[in-house]
Amino acid sequence: MKRRTVAVVLVVGVLAVAVAGAAVLSQRQRTGGPLAGGDEAMIVVDAFEAGSLVTYGLQNLTNSGHDEITVRDVKVLVGSPPVVLIDDDVMAYGPSRLVGSDSNLFDVRAGWPPGGDAVPAIGATIAPNDRIGLELLIGVRVPSVDEGIGTLEGVTVRYTAGGREFVRTFHLTMTICPRGHVAKCDSFLAAPR
Repeated sequence: MKRRTVAVVLVVGVLAVAVAGAAVLSQRQRTGGPLAGGDEAMIVVDAFEAGSLVTYGLQNLTNSGHDEITVRDVKVLVGSPPVVLIDDDVMAYGPSRLVGSDSNLFDVRAGWPPGGDAVPAIGATIAPNDRIGLELLIGVRVPSVDEGIGTLEGVTVRYTAGGREFVRTFHLTMTICPRGHVAKCDSFLAAPR
């Protein structure tokens, strides 16, 4: 009887370790995953007055997978020279932003915070196989004439899908200059790096 009890205890112990190991592996952060979006692109903005507040809305996130995505964190990557962020909170527009169109409604617009049905990006979800997804909204202050230039390099998004955590970085660079001073942006972009 003792041998049978010891054998059962050993089997239960091995199963418990296997389940715990699988849980740890499923919680480990992975790079990539089903989150998709624009990457390796650049925009120059020189349409707004120095010191004004604008909403950068170029980055769209979509879901190429079969599980719902939940955004857990969005880190804005500022460049050098850095753009001045108005708010640490990134907002988002969902699929309802597109009315009878399959393209984005704007890249950068005057004002912050964004109006309409903007929601916090953290906690927002993207449905399975959603090709419209979320448009991230980032508040930016246009540089002064003396500063001349600000750059935003992209975003890193941490998210969950199918019980697993992923992280993905998108590089959509924005270089912003005050209205009437695009020469500073042009000379910055032409300089060797």
